[in-house]
Amino acid sequence: MLFYLVFFILLVIAFFDVYWILRLVCTRILSHLLPSITLDQESVTYNICWTTDIDYFAHMNNGKYFREMDFGRFDYYFRTGCSAFIESKPGMYVVQHGASIRYRKSINFLVPFKLVTKLVFWDERSLYFEQKFVSLHDGFVRAIALCKNTVVGGSVKEMMSCLGQHVPPQCPEEVEIWLRSQEVSSNRLRMEGHGKSVGNNLSAMNPEEKNVEEDGGFETYTGLKTTPESIKSKGL
Repeated sequence: MLFYLVFFILLVIAFFDVYWILRLVCTRILSHLLPSITLDQESVTYNICWTTDIDYFAHMNNGKYFREMDFGRFDYYFRTGCSAFIESKPGMYVVQHGASIRYRKSINFLVPFKLVTKLVFWDERSLYFEQKFVSLHDGFVRAIALCKNTVVGGSVKEMMSCLGQHVPPQCPEEVEIWLRSQEVSSNRLRMEGHGKSVGNNLSAMNPEEKNVEEDGGFETYTGLKTTPESIKSKGL
């Protein structure tokens, strides 16, 4: 009997990301114990670089950063009330639309750190987060990332209004530049015949999305319009 139980547990571990599921459950439980935060406040989670996180050089591997960022955003959604609003709307959910990270200094084995998650901008269909990995012993920002979460089947404006924020903050310069780089990449792929991205198609379900003018241009995330000619003239 014990053999079959151990075999079953090993099968579950082999076919499912058990750690991710358990971590999500713990994050949800902790969100009920920790104080709520407002939309303009930072979410802070704590962790340590453990044996399951390190690579050949004994520092945190690249994939671990993105996994930690997931739970940082989960904590933010749970504690601000965004998650409760989304769960109250049938068919509404959030997808990770884009992410970019800059590594400034490695997080070595057994180094404790905190992840600071902040909502820096939002528009009609997406939420934009800045997430920083800060080592606790020296307060140094080891890595900083930008993440774009797109809402499907619902309205970001409606959600923000219900949570008390009616006007988005000013878009940071680095977010504007980051979005423009995504537009260039997206338009290049369309010109090469690869079609629209999955993220764009999902977000197109939002009824507030603007219509694209029929002049051969491409609608961008910032509401600007670029054309194949303008891209070529810039040498992109």
